[in-house]
Amino acid sequence: MSQSYGCAFLHIVWTTKRRIPCIPDSIKKRLYEYIGQLAQTEGLSFLAIGGTSNHVHILIKMQSGARAISDFMRMIKSGSSKFLNEVMGEMFEFRWQRGYSFFSVSASAVNKARIYIYRQEEHHEKYTLEDELEILGEKYEKN
Repeated sequence: MSQSYGCAFLHIVWTTKRRIPCIPDSIKKRLYEYIGQLAQTEGLSFLAIGGTSNHVHILIKMQSGARAISDFMRMIKSGSSKFLNEVMGEMFEFRWQRGYSFFSVSASAVNKARIYIYRQEEHHEKYTLEDELEILGEKYEKN
């Protein structure tokens, strides 16, 4: 085989600094579009995004030749933080929490993960972010 090939679907979650609910609903759509553009410039297939005022979920497809996940997340978080600070101006100095969580998703579960990500606002009427991260960790650890 003269070339390498690989493909992985990743569900990635990260939070605002101290998990403060500081992403206004009025900005979310623009933020999500911006994050999607950043992912696409990295050559990643951007499949879904959702979240609440204190965290973001994305679903991406990584293929051979893509950056390491740590490099990708550093670029996404720094770029989107700069974007939010420009949009919100003097109102608030925006920062993301250090770190992130990521989980591999089987090809057969991509649509289910996509729906889950799109329904974040609804989901968080029942569960806290801490509950959600614990549930995700348990779910993906078992698979």
